[in-house]
Parts: sequence; structure tokens; C-alpha cells
Amino acid sequence: MRWLRNEVVAGRVAKGISPAVTFHADIGDWFVVGFEHFDGRPADLAPGSPDLPAVADVVNRIGEVEAGGLRSLADRWSDTDWWSRLSGTRPEVVDGWDVDAATRLSARIPGLVAGDSLVHTDLHGNQVLLGDDGAVRVVDWGLPASGARWVDPTMIVLRLIEAGHDAADAERWARSALPSFAEADDETVTAFACYLAGLWTFWAVDSPGPGVVHRAVLARHYLRYRLLGNASANGAMPIRRGFGTEDEG
Repeated sequence: MRWLRNEVVAGRVAKGISPAVTFHADIGDWFVVGFEHFDGRPADLAPGSPDLPAVADVVNRIGEVEAGGLRSLADRWSDTDWWSRLSGTRPEVVDGWDVDAATRLSARIPGLVAGDSLVHTDLHGNQVLLGDDGAVRVVDWGLPASGARWVDPTMIVLRLIEAGHDAADAERWARSALPSFAEADDETVTAFACYLAGLWTFWAVDSPGPGVVHRAVLARHYLRYRLLGNASANGAMPIRRGFGTEDEG
């Protein structure tokens, strides 16, 4: 219910981007919300997709929205010790990683993500719906926040890699199409990749399932690229067999 209430808030804050809320009411133990019907299809993020300009446009529009009244991402991401937790409970999962360095990088995140811009926090192709008439709506606003404008663009970089781009090409596209990503320095993006890899891996270990394990692989693959920046870390995202370093590409 809390997430659904967030959808109502997003319908107001992200007007014209989020589906419009036509009504909402508390009825007994139920919270009922009606949304506008939008006839659209998920955006294709694959290399060469004609949908990429529309995706870039809506991501940029989200970052232009002032959302200082929402819960801050700095507050929501104030826990940063995911790597050290993994080291204590599942050391085999972080074998081969510099846990101390990863923990220090992750600790910078609350300060780095602070800001007053609207942040979706879970952008991917299925969340961006494209209408035949050129209209676009972004759905699934369960966890919006106020934060730095570069956060959603960096999330899109991960999803581009997921869709088949290599990491260097994904970042190159984002720098040209998403100005706020271009404004984030290398250390900021690396710290973000480190935090997300720790968080998503912790979730995957704590509550394993295909979706969350896949996201953990994605984040760790991107982190390897950010740390190594070489061809071996820039290939296709590996298919996950476990959480050891031997299968991460």
C-alpha cells in the first residue's frame, strides 16, 4: 500500500511523465487507485534501437522535475555497508574483491546522491512505454525519491549493458544523450556502481530469485568494467552460475 501511495504522489509530481491518477480512495482496509489507460509498448534498449532517442528524452525530462518534497535518496541509501556484511556472512561471495575499498567507495554514496531532482530509481525498458502517437509514459513509481540528476541516467547505462551494449558504448551513448550523466565524474559513477553491486548482491544472497540474481550479475559486471576498464571487463554480460569470481567475465 505504501508503494501504491507513492504512485499517487508520482502522478502529481511527474505530471505528463507518469500515468495520470484519475481517482484514489481509502475504503476499509483497501487503498484503491485508478490510472489513465495508456496504450503503449515497452521501449527497446538494444544497440541501434530507434527507441533510444525517446528514452533519452524522457530520462532527461524526469531529471528536470523538482522533487524536494519526496523522501531523499540520501536518506533511503544511508546504509552503505553491504560489502562488509557480505564479507561477514558469505565471504565466498566477495572472494577476490577488495572489500575494504568497496566499503569506502560505497560510504560516499549518501553524499553523492543528494539533490532535489526527481529520481525514479528503477528505470529500465519495461518501465518506459511508447505510444504509436509518440507519447511516452514511465510506469512503476513505487519508490520515487529526490536526489542527484545523474542517478537515473546511470541506471539506464546498466540497462543498456543488459540489453546488449558493451559498457564503453553504453557510457558513450549516455554522455552524448544524457547531459546529467556526462556531468558526473568518474569517481562518482564508480562509487555508484560499487554501492549498487553491493546492495543488489546482498539482496540476491538474502532473498535469491532469478530477477534479483540477474540484477546482481549486471551490477557486478559493470563494476568490474568501472574498476578495470579493459577489454576483458567490457565483453558481454555473463550468464550467472553462482557468486564466485570465476564466472563473472
